[in-house]
Amino acid sequence: MNFTIRKDIEGDLIIFMVAGKILSQEEVEDMDAQLYDAIDNSENKPKIILDMKDLNHTNSTGLNHFIRYFTKCRNKGGELVMIHIGPGIKKLLEITKLIDVFTVAESKEEAIEILNDL
Repeated sequence: MNFTIRKDIEGDLIIFMVAGKILSQEEVEDMDAQLYDAIDNSENKPKIILDMKDLNHTNSTGLNHFIRYFTKCRNKGGELVMIHIGPGIKKLLEITKLIDVFTVAESKEEAIEILNDL
């Protein structure tokens, strides 16, 4: 399965659903464009949920870009919350210690609570 990304907007929240595999720079170009646009053009603090339920695999390319999005959101006073992380991706985040860096929630409702506290 190729990598895909879809965006939904709910009030001041922007939800990105990612699916497939991230293996190369070409696969994240659309994700870069959409996330950077959402962060740069947010009227207030960016509030982004990254739903990873259907993301089957990523490598260092994906991790690198997730770090960039997270940092860019934080630098604008906002937050990016990852939800529905599958076991393989979660293990990768644990091995790299990024699980302690990223804001992670089990559900969309939990992510919304975190973002509403901004």
